[in-house]
Amino acid sequence: LNTVTAAAQCGGDVHVLIAGHNAGEAAKAAAAIAGVAKVIHADAPGFEHGLAENVAAQVLAIAGDYSHILFPATASGKNVAPRVAATLDVGQLSDITKVISADTFERPIYAGNAIATVQSTDAKHVVTVRTTGFDPAAATGGSAAASVPCRAAGGSISLVDVGSLGGPRAGCRTNAPFQTVHADFPHTAYQWSVGSQHYAVLPLPGGLPG
Repeated sequence: LNTVTAAAQCGGDVHVLIAGHNAGEAAKAAAAIAGVAKVIHADAPGFEHGLAENVAAQVLAIAGDYSHILFPATASGKNVAPRVAATLDVGQLSDITKVISADTFERPIYAGNAIATVQSTDAKHVVTVRTTGFDPAAATGGSAAASVPCRAAGGSISLVDVGSLGGPRAGCRTNAPFQTVHADFPHTAYQWSVGSQHYAVLPLPGGLPG
């Protein structure tokens, strides 16, 4: 929710991406967040464990539509963001605590003893957000557009299949068809928020993020 606030301060309509397995309820909850204009829902078994390779692949599949890609500076966000930035060949803006303009941000340095103002000249901005620097968006009161099914480029995505090998650390690559679902489901596997028609994709684990 805090990262949604940061995305809104970058300007433009805020979009939310839900990438998970049986994550329809998360998509419904994301649509209710105040300030969210659209929810994009990607559903596939490969997202069940929130594996960084799979999450990054889905972000990259839709990244062309956005100039800002925002992640919360959590363990999962900091695991995915560098993969996205490296693939896009752009620098990463880490741990921002304030949005000054669309390309300029504040972030703590020297263990928080100083604040640096940083500006990015990249065409796309990959950003991690220190959530304590932003107030959370309201979890209710939003009126986002109906869940839009999201498909990876070419109708398929290379996912790491961990479930069939018995654990989150084991895996093998597969080119199974990429499926999209936007019906109601009882479980939240992985939740993201995505910035706007110009902004952001950010992974938020669990139910609704903090």
